[in-house]
Amino acid sequence: MANIWVSSVDGDNGNAGTYDAPKANLFGAAAIASTGDNIYIEYLSNSAYAATTILLLPANIKVISVDAWDREAVSEPSPVYRKGATESCEGGTTGSIETRGGGDFMGVIFKPGTGAGHIQIAVSPSYNAFNNFIDCDFICLGSYSIYLGGSYRNGIIYMSFRDCNFYLGNHANSRIRLQNNGRIINGAILGYSTPTAIFTREGYGGPDAFIDNFNASIFGSGKALLDVSSTGTKRTFFRNCRLGSSCALTTGTPKKGASEAEFVNCAAGAVNYDYRFQNFAGDIYSEATIVYGATISRRLVSTANADYFSTLMLDGLFIYNSAVGSSKTVTVELVTDNVTLTDKDIWLEVEYLSSASYPIGSVVHTRPDIFATGTNLTVSSVGWTTTGLSTPVKQKLTASFTPQMAGPVKVRVCLAKASTTVYVDPKITIS
Repeated sequence: MANIWVSSVDGDNGNAGTYDAPKANLFGAAAIASTGDNIYIEYLSNSAYAATTILLLPANIKVISVDAWDREAVSEPSPVYRKGATESCEGGTTGSIETRGGGDFMGVIFKPGTGAGHIQIAVSPSYNAFNNFIDCDFICLGSYSIYLGGSYRNGIIYMSFRDCNFYLGNHANSRIRLQNNGRIINGAILGYSTPTAIFTREGYGGPDAFIDNFNASIFGSGKALLDVSSTGTKRTFFRNCRLGSSCALTTGTPKKGASEAEFVNCAAGAVNYDYRFQNFAGDIYSEATIVYGATISRRLVSTANADYFSTLMLDGLFIYNSAVGSSKTVTVELVTDNVTLTDKDIWLEVEYLSSASYPIGSVVHTRPDIFATGTNLTVSSVGWTTTGLSTPVKQKLTASFTPQMAGPVKVRVCLAKASTTVYVDPKITIS
């Protein structure tokens, strides 16, 4: 493992890359780097490439922005972290900046040209790689996007961005384009010109992306956090994100078998219960007015696409069960506005521990045969708050099972009836 030093202030790519003879930019350092090397770039550096530059890095490289150091020291100094080293195409107007390889970056600022240039953080298609970025900025002021990941069918790729800032350019379709498995933690969008959405999912890379504690407060009316019109099979999860006033969570229409999005505590105000799920079959919202046992209920709104095979599924309802060896029944309360539901319109799936010897689960469901006509659900008389419903219809779903081991019971509510709104109480009971 070697240390390679870089400074555009007094470096030259003909140098050896030592602290007293630094390379001029990351491109020059990459040319001599080997797996596991450290590359230290002086925080005052700006590569200012004149054209599109692809930085081909070996695996397990660490690229860190550091404070200025003494070139006259008698021995190699210890690096001191300082954010600011810039890898850019500011020497031209249309150049793009791309990294390819598995490694870690800290304190580095990425900028393409100010025209039709993009940023792409990718890996070689032959790599299985994990990329970490800490305290980095991605500034795309031109008309293109920031691509996080590569559109590769092979290779296992995961990317992590912590405490990173993003700036988007002067085109309505400029986006942060998430193309692989990854996570963004404590990020922020600090500047933009004309984009209508911040994130989109695309490419052939991994399906899951997690965005936690992201600050999008500068995005307001007419903007959205995520464009869900991806053609790839993608799932995107947002947690505890701040939005600007009237900023929408999504824009676009999900395609069948393609994108799903879930939002927990993503809002513009002092709201800590907001929930939203969206896919091809419909939307699920948090509901604070029409409620029963819980303070907040779930409002399921199916699209015309929902059916027996593609249900709108409310997932993640749990209750702990301590009794074993005897039949138990879970109950889920629901209400509609003048719609009497059948067991073919909506049903339960209950996952429980079915063995006394192993923690293996089984699933029982109340879904009828596909050719059945359906039977009306049991009428309920519990005290829903039904403000705004002209003709409330209260019903309940029940499912029985025999657990053999104590543990959590997971319940899923599956809505198959198209173009229907159902309010579900997430506080399930077991008896």
